[in-house]
Amino acid sequence: MSGSMWGSLLRVDLSARRAASWPVPAGLAGYLGGMGYGVKLLADEVPPRTDPLAPENKLILTVGPLTGTLAPMHPQSCIVTKSPLTDGILNCYAGGFLGAELKFAGLDGIVLEGRSPDWTLVFVEDGRVSFHDAAPVLGKGTAETEAWMKERFGPDVRTLSIGPAGERGVAFAGIFSETRTFGWHRMEVFASFINGSTIFLIAGIICYEALGRLVPPEEVKSLQMLIIAGVGLV
Repeated sequence: MSGSMWGSLLRVDLSARRAASWPVPAGLAGYLGGMGYGVKLLADEVPPRTDPLAPENKLILTVGPLTGTLAPMHPQSCIVTKSPLTDGILNCYAGGFLGAELKFAGLDGIVLEGRSPDWTLVFVEDGRVSFHDAAPVLGKGTAETEAWMKERFGPDVRTLSIGPAGERGVAFAGIFSETRTFGWHRMEVFASFINGSTIFLIAGIICYEALGRLVPPEEVKSLQMLIIAGVGLV
């Protein structure tokens, strides 16, 4: 699948307000997909005891080999960082156009590191990076921020933003890409647990009702059952 990857990453240093592209190292190229790139980079560059909200932590946005291709069901982009909620490695995903646009810009990922002295908006266009004052969107929700950025930079831009909770460093705050959120620790796992629990609950109720009708057994009204069976055969 290497033919669908550019072999190029963008490193954005927010402390120094500078950015540079660099080739994917040979030791990283073997880790397939957005999660593979992101987890490997984070493990190599962020010490385990790093405070998740410290400048030494990094936020890594990556895509996989099928993102931006004609392959169905693979539009996702991946964010990997050290979670302020669990203090462990967090990888989460969102669909939409962001991942494809990242690939179209000639990039396999963006590494955000450091801390800007002021609230900053990072704009990436065809691999070129510029920094802008984010004061106009402070305190706004992600939908308002997206609308402002589309008005400022054009209707076709793809956005990645936080809201007031993220600004305040809330540990479970989310990151939004347009109307989609990068789920906390893959919320579909939680949804699957809920679905499975519901199925077990329904099965338990059915078993309970069945046992209750076996002891003592209910009289079966044979004439009615024969009529129903006959209707079913028609």
